Amino acid sequence: MTQMRITPIGTCRIHTPLKRGSQRYPIALELGRNYGFVHTGAEALQLIRFLHGELEIPPEVAPLVVSGGDISGFAEQSWSPADLNVVEISSAKKLLCGDHAVQINYVYRYFADFFANRERSRTFWSLIRAGHRGDLNTYLRDERSYRLLSHEDRDLLRSISFEQQSFKNIKSEMTEIVDRFDSGTVMFVTHVNAKTPDEEIIPSRDRLIRWVKLAAEQLGVKAFDPTAAMKAAGQEYALDNGGLDLTHYTPSFSDRIYDELHRFHIAELMGAALEGGPDDASADAAATAAAHFETMLQVGDFFETSKEIHAAVARSPNSIPLIELRGIVRSRIGDFAG
Repeated sequence: MTQMRITPIGTCRIHTPLKRGSQRYPIALELGRNYGFVHTGAEALQLIRFLHGELEIPPEVAPLVVSGGDISGFAEQSWSPADLNVVEISSAKKLLCGDHAVQINYVYRYFADFFANRERSRTFWSLIRAGHRGDLNTYLRDERSYRLLSHEDRDLLRSISFEQQSFKNIKSEMTEIVDRFDSGTVMFVTHVNAKTPDEEIIPSRDRLIRWVKLAAEQLGVKAFDPTAAMKAAGQEYALDNGGLDLTHYTPSFSDRIYDELHRFHIAELMGAALEGGPDDASADAAATAAAHFETMLQVGDFFETSKEIHAAVARSPNSIPLIELRGIVRSRIGDFAG
């Protein structure tokens, strides 16, 4: 089967499953000019414009946009339109520096000395959220840590603005994203609706998940919500730190997410159901089985799973993922030659 090229636009929650999936399925990632993770619709749109060469990120703003702060290496790369663009929208907190979407974690990192004081940080964000520019300027003039910044960095910090987006805002950005690609080449992905230690969902996350799915439905495009897959796997196995890390997937769950994405939309785009032969269907089934077995090696009965893996290899002797798992099993039991 010809490789399908996919551009990931989002966080590690889509980059990692797609990257790991490319080792098991006939897909390849189109990463040219892709400068890193994005969370909001505004950040996704900015990255899409950058991919198309329609936008330049000024060097003074780059440290708030890309990890490491250097955008020049990405600007020199080329990007070709992919067969599928997987776009994750996982935040409705829009942060801008002038006209450029920036990330709060990079803002904290770049202005580490300024935000080291909790009270100063709290006051700054309170004034930013309220939009009180005059009060903000007055406050900053009296802050020594602000006066120690270079003239350019003072302007940069002062230009930050914040917006808590509405459904209308989210849908508008999703509409523009769809308009920039053929609608058949866009699939949206939501955050995962994980629960806190006191068994409560995060209201703002739950609301955004529902908004993204509703907007996608109204736009006539696919939207994948990983929550059902997380519940099926068990949050403690799906998310890092025994399920307490509400944002990062375990490797085995990343594999499961790709399998779900493949069944949800990617296989259909590949034409596997209509055009693929028996070998294609068998390869997909073996890759899906390998992801399941990898999870069971971690959380299930090791010896029973080992038997199933050997049986699966016998059925699909050319499946690289299954052969690798058999190698892991033999290594654990000391059969290094095997």
